[in-house]
Amino acid sequence: MPDPITPEEFDALYIARVKALRQLRGMTAGQMSTLLGVPAERYRKYESRTPMPHALMEQFALITGVSVEFLLTGRRVAGKGPYPDVPGPHMIEQWRADRLANGGKSARKHD
Repeated sequence: MPDPITPEEFDALYIARVKALRQLRGMTAGQMSTLLGVPAERYRKYESRTPMPHALMEQFALITGVSVEFLLTGRRVAGKGPYPDVPGPHMIEQWRADRLANGGKSARKHD
């Protein structure tokens, strides 16, 4: 059984999930920022280093077609799909291995 997810790992997976869900919708970060009503630079931070605030979760989930629960946790719940293949708890071991390979730093990519 893997070790529990740390707060840093939770944030990193959540941030990666936000970016992946937006990309799956075929949208640019600028388009998403407009739909959420936030400046583009602030939205880009939600995909790179700062978790999206709770106040935007419901609208983001509606735009991307997932539940708030899935957006927040990445956990699949029977009967509440669809569940795109995006970063979630099922990927924690790979995320940890990648982090070790990068000298303890997360490997976050910007688009």
